[in-house]
Amino acid sequence: MSTATMATQHLLHHLIFRQLRLTTTATFSLHRNNNHKKLPLLHLTRPLSTTLPVFCTLQQNNHHTTQNYDKIEEIKTEVSEIIEEEEKVEKVVVLEKREVPVLSVKEKKELGSYANSLGDKLKAQQIGKSGVTANVAFALDEVLESNELVKLKIHRSCPGELEDVIRQLEQVTGSVVVGQIGCTVILYRPSVTKLKAEQKKEQNRKIFEQKRKKFLASPSVVQRWRKSG
Repeated sequence: MSTATMATQHLLHHLIFRQLRLTTTATFSLHRNNNHKKLPLLHLTRPLSTTLPVFCTLQQNNHHTTQNYDKIEEIKTEVSEIIEEEEKVEKVVVLEKREVPVLSVKEKKELGSYANSLGDKLKAQQIGKSGVTANVAFALDEVLESNELVKLKIHRSCPGELEDVIRQLEQVTGSVVVGQIGCTVILYRPSVTKLKAEQKKEQNRKIFEQKRKKFLASPSVVQRWRKSG
């Protein structure tokens, strides 16, 4: 290899791997007040104290980018784990079973006929691809507590067999199916609030009857009744 070729390669190698130096240039213009003659311009060039290796800087940027990407992946993994834990908790809540009321065939038919007679007044709910979740069970529980009857449509996207889904609904809501047309069922559950109100009403009626009988049996009332007769 010739000497000129080796010198050229050495020069290229020096230019590529040399450190990048930043310089600043300051220009001053000096004037004299007496004759306003301009002096020659002075150019001062001072190299900055900081030198930046080009290839080192690029490698550092790539290293920081890799670190940021790793942090993003860690955050995604943590979020996925949190979602999985929430789904597990929700499934545990759904598995809680409640006592299902026992009704005769005649009682179911009467309740089903009454529910159909309500028409649009009957509250309606539906279940989709999420299946029987804790939120669904809570919503049905509220409707049953206030209305005792609810119409529920089970979409085909709901996971599981229709009979299994209906059985699970009865267990988690403490209700019983009193009517079914295709994938639409009518659930019934006695309202605890209404039962207490009826019991209180019946108790008050009995107390009133006892007081009335006691009042009519008193001597003063009997004497008045005899005199009036």
